[in-house]
Amino acid sequence: MAKKTKLQNRSRQVTVDVSFEMARLRVPIETLLNYAEGTLIELDKVAGEPFDVRVNRVPFAKGEAITVGENMGIRFLEIYDQE
Repeated sequence: MAKKTKLQNRSRQVTVDVSFEMARLRVPIETLLNYAEGTLIELDKVAGEPFDVRVNRVPFAKGEAITVGENMGIRFLEIYDQE
């Protein structure tokens, strides 16, 4: 096994933005301004349908929401080839 260089070790400490994109929608600004706490927004997604996982806005994987005890988690269904 090859020895890791200092640069390789440092690159593993870089932080990236990870987002979980369940749906997108366009609404008029007037509608957005009328949203309040408790507003329910219906999405065009079926419960259990996979969603996109993005790293620095770049598609990285498909995932699904799961519950872990009382918390939510993400299960990767497919990780895209990064080449």
